[in-house]
Amino acid sequence: MLAGRYGASLVLLEHNPAPESGEGMETLDLVRAGADGSPHWSRVWPTPEESPRHAGLELWMAAHGYQIVSRSASGFDWCQDEGG
Repeated sequence: MLAGRYGASLVLLEHNPAPESGEGMETLDLVRAGADGSPHWSRVWPTPEESPRHAGLELWMAAHGYQIVSRSASGFDWCQDEGG
């Protein structure tokens, strides 16, 4: 529904606990809508140090990511959809 409404410009960040990675560990994933509306996930954090994206994502997390992972979902502003 969101992809249909916002199209290719829609980008979501998904923040989840990751108990398989250790106590208190969390993940941050980028979710993009494909042309057919299907979701496609890319890991933002943590990434393996050998990943070519690791250094850039580490800088991004230091500058911006903490603002996302340090707040619970209820800490973000929510607006109700026009349909209800």
